[in-house]
Amino acid sequence: MLSVRSKRGNTMIECPDIAIVGVPKAGTTSLHRWLENLESVSAACPKETFYFMDEGNAMTNPKGSYRRQDGLEYHNFFHAGLSKTKRSLDSTTHHFYQRTAVEKFAENGTKVCVVLREPVSRLVSYFNYVGFARSGFVTSIDFSLFVEKLIDGDFQSLRPAFADEREFFSMRTSLDQGNYQKYLKRWRARFPQKNLKVMFFEDLVERHQFFLGELASFFQLEHTVSDFADFQIQNEGRSVKFPALNRVLRSASHYVSALPFYEPLKQRYACLQRGEKLEFDWLRHRAAIARLCEYYRPLNEKLGELVPFDPQRWAVEKHLSTSDELS
Repeated sequence: MLSVRSKRGNTMIECPDIAIVGVPKAGTTSLHRWLENLESVSAACPKETFYFMDEGNAMTNPKGSYRRQDGLEYHNFFHAGLSKTKRSLDSTTHHFYQRTAVEKFAENGTKVCVVLREPVSRLVSYFNYVGFARSGFVTSIDFSLFVEKLIDGDFQSLRPAFADEREFFSMRTSLDQGNYQKYLKRWRARFPQKNLKVMFFEDLVERHQFFLGELASFFQLEHTVSDFADFQIQNEGRSVKFPALNRVLRSASHYVSALPFYEPLKQRYACLQRGEKLEFDWLRHRAAIARLCEYYRPLNEKLGELVPFDPQRWAVEKHLSTSDELS
């Protein structure tokens, strides 16, 4: 059941019934795939519509968005069809950072889940994903140099290493993406507690059945114990065999993603491109990791004032033995 409650001019603006709005590289693809297999869910395809983005954001879907009524209409993302018995799901992680998404989802009464991940390991995973799994780098970038440029505000010098403006924007803003308290304040200011739930990636890794049960209950979705067996890790961080081909096809993905056959074709293509699992040398970049930890420490403390969690769970020592179990 796709909610249609907001209105602008003579055009009805559609919103999802339920949404996972963040953050990138916190298991959201795995959660989206699990939820779409429940009978009561109609999931957006692709899972990230980039529809409710702020004006001027480079990540906006060029085929259609809330601000472009001449483009792809929102309901067209739901190929499986919509009915009064199904709840529409959008899992655009970058919606977490958008004022537009906050306002439209709040007006609509959308139930929103935010999944947070320890910010340093999230940034490492995102660096690997954008640069290598998504072929966003056309030339190699050293992670320690990347961190230095980010924190010092001198990121523009790295622009030639990126495939396009979208990939450059996603990485240029990656440090701020971990400043969760800054954005969570906006959501909490506009949402009643019953419609906003904050969860943690670490819980998904350590006890996924409990996590999935909590998520389904919050979204008011019927589920059984047998449904937990269908949960699979998705979007695992791996290199691609043909980076140049990947860049060409990704540039066209927005224009074909609305087609019904997109998802099965994408899955076959992923198998073709599947390379080695991406690794990260935590010890080699120890100084950069320490600098990131220092940067995020006071921000994590502020986050602890908004949502109950133990900041020690995100302690520095954890990074030197961290591995990406989910993407």
